[in-house]
Amino acid sequence: DIGKLSALRVEIEPAIAVVNARAREALALNLCSFGEELYLSCPVRKKGVEAAPSELFYYVDRAFSPAPMSELFPYDCSAFAPALLSYFRDADEVESMRPGDRAETLIARYSSVKEALGEGVYGQRTDPDALRARSQKQASFEAGELWLGRDVSPTLLEEYFSCPYKGFAMRALRLAERDERTIPDPADAGTFVHTVLERTARSFNSFSSEEACRAAAEEIAEALIGEPRFSSVLATAAGSYSGKRLIGEAVAVTVAAYRHLAGSEYRVRAAEQEIALPGLSLRGKADRVDECGDHVRVIDYKTGSVDESALGYYTGRKLQLELYLKAASEGGMPAGAFYFPAADDFMKEGETKFRMKGFYCSDEEIVREFDPGCGTGKSEFFDSGSATRGLPGEQFGDFLDYAVLVSEQAEREMRAGNLSPSPYDGTCTWCKLKGMCGFTGTPRKEDSIKCAEIAEIGRRAKQND
Repeated sequence: DIGKLSALRVEIEPAIAVVNARAREALALNLCSFGEELYLSCPVRKKGVEAAPSELFYYVDRAFSPAPMSELFPYDCSAFAPALLSYFRDADEVESMRPGDRAETLIARYSSVKEALGEGVYGQRTDPDALRARSQKQASFEAGELWLGRDVSPTLLEEYFSCPYKGFAMRALRLAERDERTIPDPADAGTFVHTVLERTARSFNSFSSEEACRAAAEEIAEALIGEPRFSSVLATAAGSYSGKRLIGEAVAVTVAAYRHLAGSEYRVRAAEQEIALPGLSLRGKADRVDECGDHVRVIDYKTGSVDESALGYYTGRKLQLELYLKAASEGGMPAGAFYFPAADDFMKEGETKFRMKGFYCSDEEIVREFDPGCGTGKSEFFDSGSATRGLPGEQFGDFLDYAVLVSEQAEREMRAGNLSPSPYDGTCTWCKLKGMCGFTGTPRKEDSIKCAEIAEIGRRAKQND
């Protein structure tokens, strides 16, 4: 309703978001204003109905109750960044100690964290003393240094275009909610299917039939479900049933992916291939790169919803596949960038399960290589015959150049330190950082665009270089 009023140039002051923010601020101040003890209460019944404590009780309990973690290995040593901060803190305390001070626990923690950082236990080997010396000289960092302090991934660029503030907080500062789960997250099911696909795809070229692929996928899935991350699924009878269903879905998806490959003239060149683009700081991994002669296509497995729209690409929120294809086809010819829907979902009548979606070169030769049997009809393997997704060879190359063009622009803006709250339409809906940024403006939004128009932008940019 407020949006409709704004369209009629009717403004409500103060904004509802501001009122809510003030209410939260007042509540937080009251919670922290006690001197020695804080008492919270709630009614057992309200208007004759049993009442439950609000979420406030949960958050206050977590805020004022220390985590049950040993002093020798505190919670803040479980990842690289907090472990490094813990080492800096302990180093200052150790250096200030006088001879004869007994602090065995402190010294043991300090020594073990320093050794872990030096040996790369947290995924990257570093010299903690050198980092500490540098941090003492430079107490703060510019936003641009934090944005581009490491290789840039396509996901980082997509987050930037969705909202610079959110991308900076989650990708540069790496803010995240504390994980307090005691059971596997539903997202782990997608990870499970993706992993089975990834491991089986390495042998796709050697399978002689779908049955051979099915047997290999079942073996890989059975082994994977026993690994620590997924084994808790099998702890109960209900979990055992869910585990069997999960294995069945992973196998069905993997066989479908093999069917697509076997029915085409392409073969797997690499699974989980490292990708880099000259001229950009870009680094990433493509789920699968296929080739047919010098023609190259990229496949990305998606276990969730897929936004394959030209608008998502144009606004920079979906660049990954096109950047991967641009890099993987260096020295060859880019043929297509596709999302493979890696979920055994129910389909509407007339729809084909597991049909790949994306953008591709519409030259007759390449379309025939994707699916020799589709002719002029619709392929069961990919969205064929669509003027909105297929472009002729040279024009398709211009279409891919657009991804590099906007990525370069994003890097320039990130290097300049842009982290303003500027969300694209819909980004705020599920954002976990709404309580931080306080954004109350109008999100960015574009109406529509065609692939040919995007290709024209890429062509003009090349002419101007």
